[in-house]
Amino acid sequence: MELKPRADAIDKYRWECSDSKCKKSSSIRTNTWFAKSKLSIRQILITIFSWYIKLPQNLAANEAYASERTMFDWDSFCRCVCVDFIVLNSENIGGIGKVVEINESAFGKRKYNRGEIRKTFGGIERDSKPVKIYVLDHNIKKNEDKSLVVYNIKCKNCEANYIGKCKRILSYRISEHKKSSESSCCQHESNTRHTMDYDNIEIIDKADTDMKLRIKELLHILKRKPSLNKQLNSQSYYEIKTVIIQAYPQHRKTRV
Repeated sequence: MELKPRADAIDKYRWECSDSKCKKSSSIRTNTWFAKSKLSIRQILITIFSWYIKLPQNLAANEAYASERTMFDWDSFCRCVCVDFIVLNSENIGGIGKVVEINESAFGKRKYNRGEIRKTFGGIERDSKPVKIYVLDHNIKKNEDKSLVVYNIKCKNCEANYIGKCKRILSYRISEHKKSSESSCCQHESNTRHTMDYDNIEIIDKADTDMKLRIKELLHILKRKPSLNKQLNSQSYYEIKTVIIQAYPQHRKTRV
């Protein structure tokens, strides 16, 4: 590979194969810190130095000839890289007679994964240098924290079960099942002295719209035939047909 000038390259140079018959080439940034960025290397270096000396973002933007939004993205990116380094190189801390300070923070990987937030717990040992960082996966959610789901509640004492849907956070719907006298689950507990297993609710499906959620709920009811659901068999078929008609109204007939 040879380094050759290219007017169309952001850095004005690219690596090109020395064989005249080969047209392969690659950016001089490939597999480096500067890859994927649209800023010039000079701008990136100014941005990183500005972040290192904690220069205000508006001043850093002026120095790098970039927008404040770009400075904000790079600020998050630099912080995230530092967290990754500390996680990989952190040590166990604490022990008898040791005092550890713990703090919680959230880091956004805005540069290449916009909107992704990572919750981080950091600990530092007083009067010592060792640091320990733990990063929690923000995608791990308990079932009761999810929304737009179809769920299945089973009875602990018999084969009875209930299938329902929830647009809101599921924990709110669970609370209604426990307290509302109109709930099939609550009625089952009252009539049989059994206990519904609210601690192990099964998520059997999910959707991105309320209409899809309603259809999926009814399909699961028809398939599994839960004993505590009131809408079964022909009633469920009727409801599915009604929901589909609402979601996909008939097109107007055109003249031939």
